[in-house]
Amino acid sequence: MRNITNLLFLIVFSLLPLKEALALNCYLGVSGGPVEETKTITPFSIPSNAIVGQKIWESNDIKIPVTCDQNATGNFEKEDIYAWVNPYPAPSDPYYELGVTYEGMDYDATGQPNGVDTTQCLDNKQIEIYTPDQIKQMGWEDRICSGNANDIHISRTFMVRFRLYVKIKAIPPHGYVSSLGDYIVVQFDGKGGVNQMSDAKNLKYHINGLNNIIVLDCGATFSIYPENQEIDFGTFSARDIVNQKTRTRTFTVKTTKVQDAECSDGFKMDSSFYTTETLSNEDTALLIGNGLKLRILNGTQPYTYNQYNEYADFTGSTLQYEQTYTAELSPVPGKAIQSGPFETVVLFKINYH
Repeated sequence: MRNITNLLFLIVFSLLPLKEALALNCYLGVSGGPVEETKTITPFSIPSNAIVGQKIWESNDIKIPVTCDQNATGNFEKEDIYAWVNPYPAPSDPYYELGVTYEGMDYDATGQPNGVDTTQCLDNKQIEIYTPDQIKQMGWEDRICSGNANDIHISRTFMVRFRLYVKIKAIPPHGYVSSLGDYIVVQFDGKGGVNQMSDAKNLKYHINGLNNIIVLDCGATFSIYPENQEIDFGTFSARDIVNQKTRTRTFTVKTTKVQDAECSDGFKMDSSFYTTETLSNEDTALLIGNGLKLRILNGTQPYTYNQYNEYADFTGSTLQYEQTYTAELSPVPGKAIQSGPFETVVLFKINYH
């Protein structure tokens, strides 16, 4: 009889749903929301002077709310939420490499899936069958994300900020059209790996439209003034800038179309002032962290950081475009200004189309 009992136990155990051990749901927006989202690339161009390994296109900042729940890992354990880049490796384009910039770090969609920690932690959905006192008595505080039995989160909603990009692996021939179609670049899932089950509820972010890339036989060069590409606001006291309200400096970007015998294409360009620092005022002000903020102005209008806007038009006879910008430093209302040197980095980025 004991042998029969053991056999029955093994059979019952083997029929337990294995997918429960892998379950962790992530949605766009709220729990139960969409689990598929697609970014279609608008047509863009590759200049003739592109350099292998550089980005030839990137999206604006994509900010989306992600909600994850239903952590069902074993032993009532917590689970870290990961953004998995290149979750389903597939044949790639010989000239283009996709990727994701997540919180300022670049992750190429190549090789095996690349797990990026979102720094979000999800408590086990079954931990709530115990009271906080019972969790403490069992010594299970280390199984709680917060380490506090009175602070349990079986659902997490957080904002994700990332960019999609395309790098160039080799110079494509003029007129080349990519055959790479819909591609999943990111899936939100648990630390243990990508849930590939057909009924998985894990938010996937797709990219398509690579067949809209145009390969140009022209390009452009850039000159930035001051030539050292540094904006020096000089020495000043906290009282100075409080009294003056702002300090400003100008800088200039000159763009020249490379018009040679092989150049027959016209093109336009979009530009973006890019930063990974904290932004405020609807992303028009960069918080330096010392009680000061930095805005980039076109006349009196501030640019929105990390957003592309039309910059130059070389579809006609124009061969050179020059734009002067104003960098404006001002106090952050309600924040004390800290003395001492400071610096911040802003990148000037270009997309061709």
